[in-house]
Order: sequence, then C-alpha cells, then structure tokens
Amino acid sequence: PKNNILWLCEQKSILIEQFQKDMLKKKGYQDIHKKFMIINYVENKPHDWYKRINNAVIWNMPILVIINRSFLVSQNKYTKIKMNIDLIIHDECHSIQNNTTQEFYNYIHNINKFIRCIGFSATPNLEIFPFNNILSEYTIYDAFCDDVILPPKIKWVHSDRLLTDTDYFYICYNNIRHLYYKKVIVWCGIIEKCYELSILWKKLLPNFHIYIDTSKNSDDELNEYLNIEKNAILFCACKHREGSDIKNLDCCIFLDKVENRNANTFVQCIGRVLRKNSNKDYGLILDLNASSCIKICDRMNEYLNSKNSFPWEYFYQERSVQKKKLIEHTLILKKTNISYKKQKDYTVNDLTNLFVKECRDD
Repeated sequence: PKNNILWLCEQKSILIEQFQKDMLKKKGYQDIHKKFMIINYVENKPHDWYKRINNAVIWNMPILVIINRSFLVSQNKYTKIKMNIDLIIHDECHSIQNNTTQEFYNYIHNINKFIRCIGFSATPNLEIFPFNNILSEYTIYDAFCDDVILPPKIKWVHSDRLLTDTDYFYICYNNIRHLYYKKVIVWCGIIEKCYELSILWKKLLPNFHIYIDTSKNSDDELNEYLNIEKNAILFCACKHREGSDIKNLDCCIFLDKVENRNANTFVQCIGRVLRKNSNKDYGLILDLNASSCIKICDRMNEYLNSKNSFPWEYFYQERSVQKKKLIEHTLILKKTNISYKKQKDYTVNDLTNLFVKECRDD
C-alpha cells in the first residue's frame, strides 16, 4: 500500500478499458483513487511527463502510473524519473522482445536491484528477462477443462476454384447465422480492405450493424460497437488482437488471406471469443485460408499444454457456395482422458522388419 507502481501495456485500448471509472466501479476497484495518486498517460501525453511523477512526492501518497509501452520508452525519458518505482506490472508482457523495452528493464534493474516485476500473458513462452521465470501457469486447456472458457471451434475452407470476396461472405454468413449474438470481429490485414469489405457486407446484410475501427476513423464507431448487444460486425486491420474484452463477441474471422500465421498472434486473437456467456456454446473462429489441420493444431498446441493428450475432434464437409464446390474443415477442442505414452524404444531394425517389401538403400 505504500509502494509506487508502474502499470504498462502495449495497447492503449486495453489500458483505457481497464482504468475507465465506470469499469473500475463495476469490478469493485473504485477505492483505488483513495489509496493511490493515479497518473494516467494513456491519452494525455505531455513531452515532460516524467516531471509530474517526480513532483508527486509532495502529496505523500503512493503513485500508480498508467502508461503504454511505446510512450514509456520513447527517447529514453524514463531515465529522468527520480521517484523510486517499487513494482512494475506489465500486461500483455509478450511484447518485450524489442530492444527499447529490454533497455528499459536493464536500466530500471541497475538503479533498483529490489524492484519487482510481474508480467501477465496468455502466451507466456518467454525466455527474456525479467519475465523468464513463470510463477504461475494456467493454460488455455486448463481453463477449458475447468469450464472457465468456452471451447474454440475453428473452421477453414479449401477450394479448387478461386474464391471471391462475395464467396467468402457467404461462407462466413452460413456459419454466423447459427450463433446467438452474431457479434463478430473481422481482421482484414490492411485498412483499405476494411472499407472495401464493410461496403460489401453492409449491402448483403442490411439487418446488421457494420462498423470500422482503424487509425483513420474516430472512436465513436468503436464505442457503439462495444456497447451493442447483437447483430454487429467490426472490421479492422490489426486492432483488438489481444486484451480487448468485447461484450457478447461470439465469432472472429481472419480475412487477411494468411495461410500460416504466427502461433502467438493466433492464440491471442481467438481468446477474444472464448469468454463464457450463458447464451454461447463455443467460440467460433473462421481462419478461412489456413493451410492445413496440422498447422492449426501446432499453433494451438504451443500454448495448450494438454498433457500428452490429443484434445481435438476433426471433421470436414463438402459445401457449395455460389455454385463453387469447396471443403469446409472443422476442429473442435474436446476434453479427453486419452493419453499417449511411449511404451518402449524401437530400433531401426525393429521397424524395417515390419516392411512387407525390402527397403532399397537409396
């Protein structure tokens, strides 16, 4: 209660959401303003921001500084902080791989050997100081087995014919229409595609609310989308891939045409739709251009830690969209007690003796 805290995160939107007064009150943390002098640099970004921290000593209260990572490390202005920082809380701490952040942590540890650092991440496979020691691990699979989150249902398609944006729309809609809320986030890869696809979907879905969230538009659209109950679709390029807690979200769609995406990004993204809700049975993920089942399993298994079991059910169905035939693949996470343990070691001779025909040397 008497220590000074620095709370940082990569995404400004996450910090804004976490520290809104109505959100603090909703979660029972409204008294934080009585215990700390809160200095919030998420939206207000003065060039001499460190001075207010240094001057806070006159209030005789511990301080809580809320700041996004890129602003904190910009021009190394953190070196001008004179007040002692006792604890750093780094949300979404998997973002520390860059050089400027590592320089910050090296500096802060050199001036205060007793500083404590706590990082939070849904993808915590880090080997980078100071978050290279996992204190507590609760995996996606643990949360699923304990009914803390919903099972992900992951779908993708293959077709011998070139699929158009309209074809992809009908593939998506055929899956969305079965959901309770039909509240969706679509990642388009680039900003221009957000606008292009939003116009198409608005035309084909007149009963839906269509929104865009990019660096080119105001926050009003996003706020309206966040508060709406159902039948709403948000198009963005790369936003809301981590940390965002969107009410009633039951589907996310990758329309960026990426076949083999980064496991960290994939797991962070799908976490948006796995929040429990009495009206949701699963979180739907449409990764429409995924290359194969095994690639998706590999992405997920890097963070599942399902303890030597294979917790997936796979099936496929033939579909027809706009008179084009395609295969729709589905992976569903399952609770399983089946484990696969190595029974014995096999030599090369053990295996070759099982061959029906002799194996040529070449």
